[in-house]
Amino acid sequence: MILSTYLGGTLRRLRETDIPKQELINILENITQQVTLSGKIVKRIKRFISQGELNYERINLSTLFDNTIKIIRSAFYHPVDIQLEIPEDLPEVEVDHAQIKQIILNITNNRLKLCLLPIHQHPALSYALKKTYVI
Repeated sequence: MILSTYLGGTLRRLRETDIPKQELINILENITQQVTLSGKIVKRIKRFISQGELNYERINLSTLFDNTIKIIRSAFYHPVDIQLEIPEDLPEVEVDHAQIKQIILNITNNRLKLCLLPIHQHPALSYALKKTYVI
């Protein structure tokens, strides 16, 4: 589970380094937000299974990516360069916020595991969103 990975990374950092108090507070606040979101996801999944509905809302993908990457940065021990290329004029989309965030977390978590392999001296991740028009 993604949340356990973040908690484990935070515990490792606490054991191996001195974390400034404010940074630790920020990490714990992010984890608390994720626990709350996890509860919402469980409720949505239960509702989806019983009713077959998703919770669609209009969101800004740039903001969603930024917030998700902040969570990852605060909990991941190893330095990794994460670059986002998102057009400023990217329109909002109507999606299930929790599902898209979970997809971003899962993809990033899997990529970060690959970055920790010994062959990578300078781990880096890059995401690029582009506008596509369907005619």
